Amino acid sequence: MRAPEFIRPGTGAVPEEKLRRELDRWTGAALITKAQAEAIRTFEEAHAPPRRRVSPVPEPRVPLIAEAIGYVGAALVVGAGLAVTAQTWDQLAPGLRLALTGVAAALFLAAGWSLRRSHEPALARLADVLWCVSVAATAWFLWILSHDVAAGLADYAVLIAGIGATFLAWTLFQFRTRSMEQAALLGASILTVAGIVAAADRAGWETFHRHPGIWTGGLVTALGIAWVLAGWRSVLRPVWTALALGSLTGLVGPMVMSEKGPGSNLLLGLAVSAAFLAGSVALRQTVLLRSGAAGLFVYTLWTIGYYFSESLGWPLALLLSGVALLAIALLTVRLRPLVRHPERRPNSPRAEEHRRLPSDEPRALA
Repeated sequence: MRAPEFIRPGTGAVPEEKLRRELDRWTGAALITKAQAEAIRTFEEAHAPPRRRVSPVPEPRVPLIAEAIGYVGAALVVGAGLAVTAQTWDQLAPGLRLALTGVAAALFLAAGWSLRRSHEPALARLADVLWCVSVAATAWFLWILSHDVAAGLADYAVLIAGIGATFLAWTLFQFRTRSMEQAALLGASILTVAGIVAAADRAGWETFHRHPGIWTGGLVTALGIAWVLAGWRSVLRPVWTALALGSLTGLVGPMVMSEKGPGSNLLLGLAVSAAFLAGSVALRQTVLLRSGAAGLFVYTLWTIGYYFSESLGWPLALLLSGVALLAIALLTVRLRPLVRHPERRPNSPRAEEHRRLPSDEPRALA
């Protein structure tokens, strides 16, 4: 006779209460004898792994609504402080401004470090916010240092601030691979890209001087695509955050390129959106499907309005936009089943396998 599928002899994978209940049911149905049921029960108990003591997960002490209100209040206080400081900021000596931003960056960094191992979810999220603010304060500190204090570095102030902030953000990301730290790393990387273009412009490179927006938008688009690929390869975690932030960055990049009016940047936006749609099917990532559909929606409407609003008139342009949106919606609906994981597809073989519940009736007990 063969044991039921859900019993894995020697693994201890069968809950004791469930095993007892099933054995009593099979014995009552005369499928197995009492001696066989006792033998199965004795064998499973002998080979069950030792029970591990699991530490209870602490209940959050701070409600989410209170946490949200606290952040809003803190933002208002900080905003008021910045508004007051801005009135006298230019009157302060460069050294004093440098000291203030440096102390602020250090305080935010130390506060986040002290809370990094807290078991309270609200305090853990606060540590993420503090570290993100410390990255921004560090970029500000380095910009003041290179632009106002150090002579001869003003042309490279943005680049220096971006590189320093990126280094700090990457270091913090190694300690906490969370979404907020990853967002800070991406923001610092975008600042570095802008700094590269600004430094090349100040250095006299003609192509960067004539088309800074094109270079900035193109590099930001490339950064977003690289971010998506890094998330797909699990270099950046959480993977969902990397895919969401990278796809958003890749879609914003072509918008930055429209310094002299839309044109080729619209085609680039459509191409990036289509690439994300194709990638969502290949990688089975719903977030890429959403980003690609949203990008296709924005750039399709932008393209129709730019190229056809004057030649066809707004009524026909709106009609064409409506048809395009219906096509995008239909495409998204058709791609959705292809993006879903095999276990979630209703008619796939693996879905059929997952529908076999552990409590199925014993089979082939003869």
